[in-house]
Parts: sequence; structure tokens; C-alpha cells
Amino acid sequence: MPDRVVITGAGLLSAMGLSAPETWDGLLEGRSAVSPIKGFDASGFSCGAAAEALDAGPEALGIKRREARTMDRHSYLLMGSVLEAYEEAGLGANRPAPAEVAFFAGMGMVDYRQEDLMPAALLCMDKRGRIDYDKFFSGAFEQIHPLWPLGMLNNIAFCQVSIRLGIMGDNTVFSPHADSGAQALWEAACSLSEGRSRVALASGVCEKVSPCSLARLQFSGVLAGGGENATCKPFAPDRDGTVPGEASATLVMELESSALARGSQPMAAITGFGAGFGTDEHDDHAPSREAYQTAMHKALSVAGCEASDVGLVIANADGTLMGDRNEARAISSVFGPPGGGPAVYATKGALGHTLAAAPVVDAAIALYIMRTGKLPGAVGAGPDAEALGIRLAVGAPASAPEGAVIINSSSPEGQTASIIMEAVG
Repeated sequence: MPDRVVITGAGLLSAMGLSAPETWDGLLEGRSAVSPIKGFDASGFSCGAAAEALDAGPEALGIKRREARTMDRHSYLLMGSVLEAYEEAGLGANRPAPAEVAFFAGMGMVDYRQEDLMPAALLCMDKRGRIDYDKFFSGAFEQIHPLWPLGMLNNIAFCQVSIRLGIMGDNTVFSPHADSGAQALWEAACSLSEGRSRVALASGVCEKVSPCSLARLQFSGVLAGGGENATCKPFAPDRDGTVPGEASATLVMELESSALARGSQPMAAITGFGAGFGTDEHDDHAPSREAYQTAMHKALSVAGCEASDVGLVIANADGTLMGDRNEARAISSVFGPPGGGPAVYATKGALGHTLAAAPVVDAAIALYIMRTGKLPGAVGAGPDAEALGIRLAVGAPASAPEGAVIINSSSPEGQTASIIMEAVG
């Protein structure tokens, strides 16, 4: 890419705050947004804690009541992060034609709201508590709102944002795991470098914390224990799993020449991407070391970087026993002898695992690390990092290391992806 793809705006809504600066301040202060789940009774799950996002309701975002009928918390988070990024990039009154604006997003599963179906279910229940389908089809079904099926589409939020901003260019929704957010970032970069768009938005959106989303994580074997006291402890010796989190992040990207011509100041460049696949031979709920290595090696190759050019790794680090071990060993293998190599940082101890949003959230955090020259300490991280052969950032904020930043993401099914960001100067 002779004309680099640069980031000109960023938006981030999370459980730490309803803007990127608020989330960054919370990370610098070493706070954790993980607390007992408030939205429902989670006592039947091993993990009863989550980083539930603050209220980003439709009114504050200017969403009409009819539109809100097909939206939920993840939709509001996406809308909020896009609007914040759009404003920072200065695209409100100064943007290309709608067909020249691309939009890509990594999104998780969307679960129905049980309260939407409960009136119909109660009306068609027989004396033994079972569904009477004659009652259902003879009138009970009318209790279900006609727009209800739209709310179950995982790209309905994506469509609502596109309608709101008049985006009509190159677009795709990737789903459902954390690597999908990294794919959205790289597809946006490719759309620009291949001339398919002049401005590209790349977003990552969480799943709403719900009984269904918790059940999926429990079935995947990655949930932490401890009930309401569950925490995510990246690389700690007593780590036992992850906790869910809610967030959405968006980056506005342009070719550097276009951004400068528009009078926008580039923040950083997206220069590399790589993906891998493979599960651990002893734990099929964790990516293998080789999968992480493959993703990082490919990203370095695409970026034209040497391992020594990387100053910071923002690790996937979801707090699972084998996942963290394999990632740490892969980092040591790619970047040098144990105990050397780049600094390593992790956000999930503070923000929870935001799944498809995670790599875009981490990319937004990487921007603030580059802009401020500060590196926060990883919340919840433990001293096992040294035994795993990495230099984990813990404790009080420190000076950010120089060099490129590599962001790792993965799914329990074995997909891995790495994105490389570099300073613009």
C-alpha cells in the first residue's frame, strides 16, 4: 500500500464509559467495569458477572420510537460509536458521496427478547402448561409485534446506521466471533487501497449479555467460575475463564493522501493483517499456539515489518487457561526469547470479553496509547506472565513503548486474527 490507510476518527462505547475518552480514563485509572449481572438472574451459570454497558438509549442518539422497536442495546452501542467516530473525523458536513463511503462490521449473535413472546405464549398455553398450537394460530400470535422478526437479524443495527448516515458503498457484516472484528478492519483497509471507496468505517459490536449469550459461552467452555464474583484474569496463574462484556467501537479510515487533502489529521496507519486456525490438542475450546503464530507471522509479512519493529502486543488474553498459555508461548516464539520482546497489554480484565467488538475496541485503545504515550496496566493480570515468557504491563501506567502495535483476537473454535497498526509521522 504505497498510499497508507490511516485512521482519522474513533468512537468507543463500553461498560467503562459512553465515549472513547471516558473508557480510556477508566483504563488509565486501573478500574474494572465487571460487576454482578443486573439484567437477569444468572445464578444458574458458572459466571454471574459481566461488564454490562452503560445506558446508551435511543433518545440520546436521536433514534425514533418506531426504529427502536427493532433495536436493542447492541444497536445503540453501534450507533453511538459510529456517530462519535464520524464527528471526530469531521465527516458531518465534509464527506464523499454516499456510494463512496464503505461500512464493514464484525457482529455477534442477536437474541430475541423473551418478553416479546411471553403474551402470546401465555394465551396459547393449555391446562398442563404446554403450547396449544390451535390457540396460537387462531389468535394468540397477534400478540407478537409484526416487526419482531427484524429484531433478530444480526445486521439490523448495521442497516439502521447506514440509513441514518446515508451510507451506500461497499459493505459486509462478518460474524460471529472476535476475529470478525479484525476482518472488518482489514476489509475496510482493502476497500480503500483497491479504490472501492474513499472513506471506510470499520466497527465491532458485542452481543448483548443475556441468558442465551451466557449459555453459548458456557457451552464453549470459556466462562469463568465464581458466580457473581467472577473475574477475568489475563495470564494469571489462577485464571479460570472469561467474563462477557458489552461494547462497540468504530474507526474511520481513509487513504493518507485523501485525508490530508480533506484537511484531516491521520492518527495511525493500518498496515497488516493475518489469520490462522487450529485448536489445542488437549483443549478443543482454545486456539493452538500455531494458530496464533500463523496469524502474527502473516500480519508481519503483509505489513513488511520485522518482529523487532513491534513494540506492543495487545493480546486476546481472555483469561482461559489454555488460550492464554498458547497465546503467550506464540508471542515468545514470534518475538524472541522468553522474557524479552515487546510489551504485552490486555483489556478484558477491565472491559470483559466483547467478542466481535474486541479487536476494534483494542484498536481504539491502541490509538490512545499512541496519542498519549501512556500504557495502562492490565487489570486483573497476574504474575504468571513471567513464567509464560512475556513482558506483561501491570500496575501503574507506564511510558508506551515505541514501534508498531499488533492486536490479537481469537475464538474458542480456533480462529485467530492479528492486525498491525503503526504510528503516522
